[in-house]
Amino acid sequence: GQTGTTGISASIVNDANGRADILQLTSTMGAITIGSGSDTSNFLAAMNIDASPGTTTRSSTRQIARINLSQTMSLASWNGGAPASGAHSITLNGVQINYDASVDSLNDVINRINASTAGVTANYDSVNDRLTLTQSKLGSVPIALADDGTGGNLLAVTGLLSATQSLGQNAQYSVNGGPTQYATTNTVSPVTGVTLTLTAPNGATPATVTVAQDTTSAVNALQTFVSDYNALLQGLSDATKADKTTPGPLSGDSALIALKSSLRSIIGGLGINVTGKYQTLGSLGLTFGAVGTAPGQANTLQLDATKFTAALQADPLSVQNALSQLTLGATLQPGGTSSVTGVSGTPLGTKDGSYSIIDDGAGHLTSVFTPNDGSAQITTTATVAANSTNTTLVPGATLTIGALQGGSSTIAITKVSASIIQLLSTFLNGQAGPNGTLKSRNDEYTNVTKDMEARKVQIQASIDAEMNLLRNKFIAMEQAQAAAQSISQQLTATLAKTTTNGG
Repeated sequence: GQTGTTGISASIVNDANGRADILQLTSTMGAITIGSGSDTSNFLAAMNIDASPGTTTRSSTRQIARINLSQTMSLASWNGGAPASGAHSITLNGVQINYDASVDSLNDVINRINASTAGVTANYDSVNDRLTLTQSKLGSVPIALADDGTGGNLLAVTGLLSATQSLGQNAQYSVNGGPTQYATTNTVSPVTGVTLTLTAPNGATPATVTVAQDTTSAVNALQTFVSDYNALLQGLSDATKADKTTPGPLSGDSALIALKSSLRSIIGGLGINVTGKYQTLGSLGLTFGAVGTAPGQANTLQLDATKFTAALQADPLSVQNALSQLTLGATLQPGGTSSVTGVSGTPLGTKDGSYSIIDDGAGHLTSVFTPNDGSAQITTTATVAANSTNTTLVPGATLTIGALQGGSSTIAITKVSASIIQLLSTFLNGQAGPNGTLKSRNDEYTNVTKDMEARKVQIQASIDAEMNLLRNKFIAMEQAQAAAQSISQQLTATLAKTTTNGG
């Protein structure tokens, strides 16, 4: 109350959130002076008014009462009452956060939110005595939040459920005066293959971005391919080396010699229906040496980086097609008896082969894909209706289903177009696959090794038997010799007696 001595009245007023939480002093007798060296109480500091600005009106610089973050929520001081008791939860961006007001503190809940995958950061604002949530996602993306439907009210008690969210702004940009584009992040891709990071608004002043080809990475990647290819050929040469002094471990192996020849043939050949101006790798600078290279000096693949770079700059799409183009086609083979009456579209994947379709006549179809390179089969099942279509049995292709009938059909998957590198990849996968040359040769040499080991066992057994026979004969001979020696001694003794008696 006002006194005649100070001319000051004190009152409790609402803070910015509408809570009666601020001490306000008003003077009718000039500027208010707060505190002195003789004060014996911390009242002014506790009221957050000792450092308040102003002259005839002074107010607490922050709320008088604030929640105790480490106290159990059911016992803490809440504006409007504590959260409902019992085990409850809140949901933030679809992620559930559990709590129990009689067990957990507000700090516990804050820590669980921050450790969760909700993409939300929770903080306690001690100045304004309130809980804040910040969305981790950029752009104008609100936080989806809700109390549980079983009586939990933590978000309502903290005021977050009804609070107006301050959303971020989506990035806005345009390219060459085109329409305005929007993005929720500062990393955008206005042109395929180009990524830009937006750092700050530039108003009406456009930023100039120069886009140029990264030919160095392409050259380096192709040079790595050349090195790996040459290492493969050298390995085959070393293994099959025909030399009387230092032959290779697989000297004269015709299958591996043929493999080496096939690799050279593919590299120097043509792709299948490759689109663009470059039909051979030689036109891109990949050769076994210039025309006229002396025999014996054209054993390794070489890259003319200058020629390749020029081709890449002149027609990058044709270069890409020459190196990586692959298109598969699907054809329903005649003579099928299943419900499948047709196929269209472009199959997905990188392997040719065949799909065997088994139909039980009741709409249950099983598709088994067998790749031509000998790799593992893939089985898919589906249920279809009469006179319908299916897009799962052959990914990327659409099967036309007629009247349901039991039987089987075959769909061939072939290469409609394929670059030389794709052909090389298919060839090598086949060679290294379960039924490839390398597996075959490995099995063959494994069998030879097993046969040799078996022969060694047989020979050793024969030697052991012969040694045992000889050992027994030697023992018998020693026994016979000992017997002969004994008889000889007896005869000698008898002869000696006869001679004595006769004398």
